[in-house]
Amino acid sequence: MITSRLSRLARWHRTLALIVVLPLLAWSLTGLLHPLMTRWQPSAAAMVPPPEIINAPSGTSWQALPAPASVLSKDLVMTELRPLTWQGTAYWMAGGADGTRQYFRAHDGQLSDIEPALMTALARHFTGISSGEAELQLITSFSAEYPFINRYLPVWRVQFSGHDTVTFIEPRGLRLSALSDPWKTWFSATFSRLHSWSFWSHEPSRDIAMAIVLSLGLAVVVTGIFRLFRRKTVVGSKALNSSNPTELSAPHAARRWHRRLGWFVALGAIASMSSGMFHVLAINKSQPSFNAKPERVAFSAGQLRTLPPVLGVMGERSLAVASANGPLWMSYAVDRGHGAKSQHSGHDKEHAEHQHHAATPNLAISLQRAENAQPVAIERYVQELAAGVLAQHLGASIESQQAVTGFTAEYGFVQKRLPVYQLQLDTPDHIAIYIDPIDAVVSSVVTDLARVEGYSFAYIHKAMWLDGLGKGARDGILGLQALGVFVMACLGLLLARRRRLG
Repeated sequence: MITSRLSRLARWHRTLALIVVLPLLAWSLTGLLHPLMTRWQPSAAAMVPPPEIINAPSGTSWQALPAPASVLSKDLVMTELRPLTWQGTAYWMAGGADGTRQYFRAHDGQLSDIEPALMTALARHFTGISSGEAELQLITSFSAEYPFINRYLPVWRVQFSGHDTVTFIEPRGLRLSALSDPWKTWFSATFSRLHSWSFWSHEPSRDIAMAIVLSLGLAVVVTGIFRLFRRKTVVGSKALNSSNPTELSAPHAARRWHRRLGWFVALGAIASMSSGMFHVLAINKSQPSFNAKPERVAFSAGQLRTLPPVLGVMGERSLAVASANGPLWMSYAVDRGHGAKSQHSGHDKEHAEHQHHAATPNLAISLQRAENAQPVAIERYVQELAAGVLAQHLGASIESQQAVTGFTAEYGFVQKRLPVYQLQLDTPDHIAIYIDPIDAVVSSVVTDLARVEGYSFAYIHKAMWLDGLGKGARDGILGLQALGVFVMACLGLLLARRRRLG
């Protein structure tokens, strides 16, 4: 009776496998190649801007500069003002509401076109490339070469003649956003098409199709397990009833290895396909449910009658930001302590994804009104930036608010931005809002569903529970798993072809 039921279920294995074999081959192959991409992509010569650009000119301080209201045109309107040093001279970078930037000499307010030279110097600093002519292009949208995973826009694309490495620099924060080259661009595009099906532009239908294929893939694995148990039952029964060894002849080598690999990859395949299906159905990948860039009230240079406060902390930086009650000076610094990792840019190795294993850095931050230097609570400013999300949940109160200076399982490296503030709401789905106060951006909004999906994808699909063995060991295990699925599928195709010819 049991053998009969197993036989009926096992008959579906071949049919379902032929239906889904091509997508499964594509997913396993790209999963196998992904660790190689993270190791062969370009590496940065430096991860942070040079001190001579982000610090005040040697021998002085930002507080020694004239107040912006005394040197800049009072009609100049902006949403932020950032100090920087270029070739030994202090400048103000004024960011407009339309995303444009203007640079003014801090001591006399003269407008200067330094951004191309500044981006070129930063590109040489981040890459270590000292030769070749620079070719610059302002990038305002994501593409195969600069995908959405990098998060920051606009950026400058800088490439030096005679070199394949392409540098993407985010001008507001003078930060390295990504590095690329022809290999990485090709692989990223290939991975996106074969693994994420980016060629299918209509997201709802694409997600439904992927979920159906993954469901059928799970059915293939389950029916394959039934076949393995059925064979053990049948072979065991024949062994008991037969005294002739030739009746138990060994199967063809391809079939034998197909079965062996089935035992090896079954659990991993079930884990990766089930978590992948959850990821496809649970996450809206087209548009977030919140406005990532809150509306900001512009201010005039005439309102900046003071200078930023002094924290007295190593590596502190300052800027003026817009708020509903006038511009604010913000001074901040992240003290990473001993053993803490620096913030990684979008191009860095996948291991940066697990920064939460390092010591947690501390954030020092101070806000004061730019017109009269009165202190302002950071909590008030962060809640102002979160107002758009809070308005979607009227009646909800903020249970807690804290600075986050390292990536966690809930707020992972994929979000890119640090430091951020987390606002935890008392909603039924325990919404957490993550705000980047420096760039005035809503970085992420996490619900219980997204939280569970994040853990599922991280610990089941990407096997982060193996991190204790080291990144190399984890990638090796996942690579063997993907290779096993790929080879097993190829052997299955070979067997199907022989069966048809036979």
